[in-house]
Parts: sequence; C-alpha cells; structure tokens
Amino acid sequence: GGWILVKGSLFVFCHEWSPAERKLAFVATRESTGVLETLGAFHWFSKFASFCSGLRTELWLDHKSAVQALARWWSPTPAMRSVLQDIRLLCVDNFLILHPCHVLGFPFNSIADHLSHNRVAEAVCLAKVQFGADATIV
Repeated sequence: GGWILVKGSLFVFCHEWSPAERKLAFVATRESTGVLETLGAFHWFSKFASFCSGLRTELWLDHKSAVQALARWWSPTPAMRSVLQDIRLLCVDNFLILHPCHVLGFPFNSIADHLSHNRVAEAVCLAKVQFGADATIV
C-alpha cells in the first residue's frame, strides 16, 4: 500500500501480491522482503507517477535495503534489479527525479503500513488525523 498528498488531496492504494510477484520475490528459502518492498515502490509509481511528472519525488520506505538499492539503482539480487529497472523506466517516462528515504515504519510511515496490511479504514482515519484530508482510494 501507499499514499500521496497532492495540493491538500490524499490518494491511497492497496495492492495484493500476485502469484507471479510472490514467485519473483522468492529467494533461496523464502520471499525477499526487499524485493516485495521494491515491488511496492513500483506499484506506487505505477499509480502516482503522473501526479509527480517533472518533479523531484521523495519516496519514503521503511526497508533500508530497498532504499539503498533505489539510491544506487543496483542490487546483488537479480529479482530486485529487474524491479529497479521497471521503476527506472517509469521515472524516465514521467521525468521524475527520485530521492528514496528510509523512515521508521512506526510512527512515520503508519499510513503505508496500514495499507500494506489491508487495513484501509485505519489508514484513512489516520490520514484524516495527520493531514486533515479525506483519502481517495485509487
């Protein structure tokens, strides 16, 4: 899940991992959280790139390895490199300058955490408290 605040309007989304995405994230003996986090960033850009066209975009993630990979546009994990390439293409196509930032999940990224766990109602309430804006689900 993710969100964006644009000129006082808040937009949120949730995405359920597909079997193909889970397969992509499977590394050795389990799913890679870093790959899932970069996939989440890809879905965020897929939803919101047009809002950010031509802008420097600060992307908050609570997974340090995903932030480092996005900052370098490289990862030792082939699956993550594949997702990074997809994000890079979205950035180029939409004239975005990406600035990834690591933030702690709680309390700083609580809205996204609620969305990632499909707790949409809680995320919408929290967004109203934090930003005084009603959320539009996209």
